[in-house]
Amino acid sequence: MATLISLLVIMQVLDFWTTYYILSRGGRELNPLLAKLFDKVGEKRGLLIAKGAGVVIIVLWGPLMPMRVLVGLTLVYLAALANNLYHVIKIKRTN
Repeated sequence: MATLISLLVIMQVLDFWTTYYILSRGGRELNPLLAKLFDKVGEKRGLLIAKGAGVVIIVLWGPLMPMRVLVGLTLVYLAALANNLYHVIKIKRTN
């Protein structure tokens, strides 16, 4: 369980970095809730808020979550990171 929680925290950091990289090069946020947050507080600050909240939730409530929920979250973030890395590579190839 501790390994999955640690992995989820690391994935939050990687998601921040890859998302910020994409947004700073003209990409757009596909999550409508985050897009609204970014409109209100800016992309970097919005990402810090969202990812910071994600880390707090994972660290505080992760140990209380059933293993299947942690595995599900890990798979969702893995898919999001794979998508982000695809776009990071695409951007780097065009520059």
